Amino acid sequence: MRGLFAIFALAVFRALAFDSAEWMGKRAVLSQEAQRLRDACAEFRALADEPAEDISVPIECRDDGSVKTAISAKRAQFFLDRGYVWGEGVKVLQYGENGDIEAEIECRECLIDRDTKSGWAEGEVEAVYRKNRLKGRGVYFSFAEEYAIITSNLEMSAEDLKFKGTGNTENGQTRAATVAADRADYDRAEGVMMFDGKVRLDESEILAAADRVFVFLDGTNSVRRIVAHGNVSLTNGTRSGSCDRVSYRKDDGKIEMFGSVGRRARLVDGGNRQSELEGGRIALWIDSEQVEVADAEITIRGSGFGGENGLKGIFGQ
Repeated sequence: MRGLFAIFALAVFRALAFDSAEWMGKRAVLSQEAQRLRDACAEFRALADEPAEDISVPIECRDDGSVKTAISAKRAQFFLDRGYVWGEGVKVLQYGENGDIEAEIECRECLIDRDTKSGWAEGEVEAVYRKNRLKGRGVYFSFAEEYAIITSNLEMSAEDLKFKGTGNTENGQTRAATVAADRADYDRAEGVMMFDGKVRLDESEILAAADRVFVFLDGTNSVRRIVAHGNVSLTNGTRSGSCDRVSYRKDDGKIEMFGSVGRRARLVDGGNRQSELEGGRIALWIDSEQVEVADAEITIRGSGFGGENGLKGIFGQ
């Protein structure tokens, strides 16, 4: 059981005081801003009649004069009267205080609004942040808000998403987790990531799916909590689980699976144990393998209540 549910050894943000309604309001506002820049990108593409070749310019500097963000492009045109930079073959670089590259975005076409310190990257986009890599189509990014939206076709490889209780290796090598979703939001300032629409997580031993997944990070970008909503499913070899919502808190190692009206939380072992466990709420503690079930129903098709195929096999020690 430790292996199956270790994928939820992730998750919540800075404390337990996350206001989801307020954050979703912020997301809606920035989504409108993304649409504004997307429309503006098409406008300034049509206006770019005298682009310069092979340019590289700073977009944002620190108080000490060091460059924080810079843009390079094969072709670019500055619209100084309106504060925009349009470019093709674009690379956006963000530097740490020591001068090392922290983040990098490459795209076919990009529009930067220098007044709002935000931009829109059109078409296929590839980005790297530390050891995390992602691809998607149509990306909005705000340096001022420390926020990014990948609007469609997200594919992410994330070494920061380490899942407790699994080897997370492939051929003896550390394997990054991969995430796919219709859309993703990354709020670096608040330490929140949200994957939305047909979310799939693959951590070599674990496969998980949900309609929406929140991942909450601490100040060092380490995962503290994860919450998955809607048609949640998990697979680990012959074991599988399903529920309406899952929450994990790293501080006490507790995972809670919640059912809903007409759909109870469910664990199934389709291997030698041939066992099923259902309940309105199923709580798991990863370190102790303790299980607590509300409104429980247990089915055992193995060798009764003892031994590895019985209750001991299902619930651990």
